[in-house]
This record gives sequence, structure tokens and C-alpha cells, in this order.
Amino acid sequence: MEDEEKKVYSIIINRYKDMIEKSEAKTISDLKSLINPNDEIIKNKRDEIVSKFQKYKFKNDFLKAAELAEEYVSSLKNIQLPIEFWLTTNEMMELGGGDKMDKATFLCSLLIALENQNSYVVVGKNKTLKIFVEYIYDGVYLFDPTKGIKIYVKDEEEMMKFFEDCESVHKFNDREFFILKGEG
Repeated sequence: MEDEEKKVYSIIINRYKDMIEKSEAKTISDLKSLINPNDEIIKNKRDEIVSKFQKYKFKNDFLKAAELAEEYVSSLKNIQLPIEFWLTTNEMMELGGGDKMDKATFLCSLLIALENQNSYVVVGKNKTLKIFVEYIYDGVYLFDPTKGIKIYVKDEEEMMKFFEDCESVHKFNDREFFILKGEG
């Protein structure tokens, strides 16, 4: 893309930033709909991961499958968008990446598709957003999909220590939405 073209796109985006962000605003039910373990791309990635096991069994193989899912999502490019804009899984694949929330919703969807119904996107709000994927399996795992960092804690009370500086904290998946601190 030519530099002039990029400048034009930048001008257009900046001019209509407020309108775009307003139309991209999400309600609680909209946020839950971002987690879609039945999405075709998610199911294909799940199948690819599961094929690495002789016969995938959640109880025996989930942690290794989760590690493979984390590696895949971490390998996607971190794309900082100049506006709040939600990418679909198709758009993420086309771009080869996404922002924090896109990567978190993708990973959460994938973990649920790997049979862990206790997988969530956790969002802490302060001046910026802290976004992790949480999954519960013999303890609580937090994963930062943009930095590729995994943290193990014994329970959610200990997990909340990572969000002490946040005014509000909530978590959600395709079925549930919880306010853990402050307002949603």
C-alpha cells in the first residue's frame, strides 16, 4: 500500500473514529457472543490440536492441549488498532493477528472447544485494560495472549491480586458474565 493511501485511510478513520467506536460498543450479551467455540475456524484449530493426541481425553490431555492453543494464539501478530474495533475470527486469520481482546476471545473460544467450560476472558479496567484468559483446571491459570505469559494461582482470590490496581474487573464466556470488582 502506498504511503498516500495509508494517509488517506488514517484521515478517514480518525474523522469517523467516534462513529465507528459507537457502533462497535458491546453490551454484556454482545461480549458473550464474542466467545464462540462453534465457530468454524475455532473448530478447525481444535481439531488440529486434538489430532496431536492418540485419543484426546479432557482429563488427561487438556493441559497439554491448552499449551498448544496458547502457543498458537501467542504466535498471532499483536495488532494495535487506532480505534476500538472487534475483529471476527475470519478477519484475524486474514490479518494473521488481532488486538488483546481479539486474541483473548479466540483463545477462550478454543479452550471451551477443547472441553473446558471453565474458561473466561478476564478484563480489568484502570487507565488501560488488563486482559487475560482464565481457565480452571486443578487451580486457576491466567494467560496473557499478547505476551505469552502464563500464571498459575491456587484460586480466584489469589487471581484478584493481579487486578488490585483496577477500578473494575469482570469476566465472561459464551454463557456467563461476572462482575468481580467495581462496575461492569
